[in-house]
Amino acid sequence: PGVRGEVLGNGVDTARWAQVKRAPRAGEWLVWGRVDVHKGLDLLLATIAELVPLGCAPEVLHVVGPEARPGLRHDLAEQARTLGIGDRVKLHGAVEESTLFELLGQCERALLPSQHEGFGLTVVEAMAAGVPVVVSDIDVFRDKVAHGVHGAVVDFRDAQHAAIALRAWLRVPAEATVTAARAQAARWSWSAVLPRYDRAYAALGRSR
Repeated sequence: PGVRGEVLGNGVDTARWAQVKRAPRAGEWLVWGRVDVHKGLDLLLATIAELVPLGCAPEVLHVVGPEARPGLRHDLAEQARTLGIGDRVKLHGAVEESTLFELLGQCERALLPSQHEGFGLTVVEAMAAGVPVVVSDIDVFRDKVAHGVHGAVVDFRDAQHAAIALRAWLRVPAEATVTAARAQAARWSWSAVLPRYDRAYAALGRSR
């Protein structure tokens, strides 16, 4: 027989991310987290290249995070140059938290194009920081972001289609979803998550 259970999810220090001071600059976007193949950064670059002729590509895409293995940032830089957007992509590598907070404060939107994630910590952090989010169309992100309510959900696997969808979303004021997104992020604050763990442990103890 199957065993019934519940996925509780991670806890996030949302109060810490809420300390980000927002002063967004038009045309500055951010993607952050570990640089790895499954993060969809190549798909995002291809989408941005499609946005250029549509007249709505970012002036700067900040890519922040350590490499999962040497050479991945170099490959992204080469792809950006090949696509003709090398001057729009700034690869920071790993940065101090203060620098990340500064970039979160100045970016217009955060993009999270991962093709699979276990939880999707960065999307909760971005929403808690008050940064409008654009996420890939995968289950773990759809669990956190309702399109048009907490941010935008885009399928980055088809760059041309993704660019058209993103262009439509860019017509929506960047701050339109921030209040709902902050409230959504609070679902994974430690104050919200710990009681769930307490109840789960108590139920486990009663079942023994």
